[in-house]
Amino acid sequence: NSADISAGQTMPANDVTITVVWTVNSHNLIFDTGTGGSTIASLTVNYGVNVRGQLNTVTSPTRTGYAFVKWQIGGIDVAAGLTMPDNDLTAVAIWNVNTHTVSFSNGAGATTTASVTGVSYGADLDAVINAKAHPTKTGYTFAGWFDGSGAYDFSTPVDGDLTLVAHWTKKSYAVSFDTDGGSTAPATQHVDYQDQ
Repeated sequence: NSADISAGQTMPANDVTITVVWTVNSHNLIFDTGTGGSTIASLTVNYGVNVRGQLNTVTSPTRTGYAFVKWQIGGIDVAAGLTMPDNDLTAVAIWNVNTHTVSFSNGAGATTTASVTGVSYGADLDAVINAKAHPTKTGYTFAGWFDGSGAYDFSTPVDGDLTLVAHWTKKSYAVSFDTDGGSTAPATQHVDYQDQ
């Protein structure tokens, strides 16, 4: 008979085998995606269930500027045969930072500026750019780096390949007149480069 033992039940006139009924323990599989990572709700997992199989049921997390690589538990990659222990587990997301190329368009007649590859998301682009010599152009003064919307904001994290465009202002020259003792000289004039 597989019925539960009830209160007040008496011993019959024969041997009795009592079978223990177990309920499997379940615990939380918690996901730590780090600062800026998308939130993943924890899973309730029964003792002895394959952990990697459970990890494969969740959508990979996302994080701006980073690519998800894998899960680790206790700083170790999750082995194919790892089963749920009789306690909670925390899976930690491992990320690779995205890198990008910054190119420069200096315009006709200007010196060239070599592209910078491997610029990490969140890198100090101002320091990267300032490590390079500003381009030069005859008759012009370098006026800064611009993108499609105006002067580039170097506090903006680089989250994709980027082309910066050099802006220039014409140099202005003073033209003075010497009449070599003749009539009064005209006033000094300021003329921009290549203007007539």
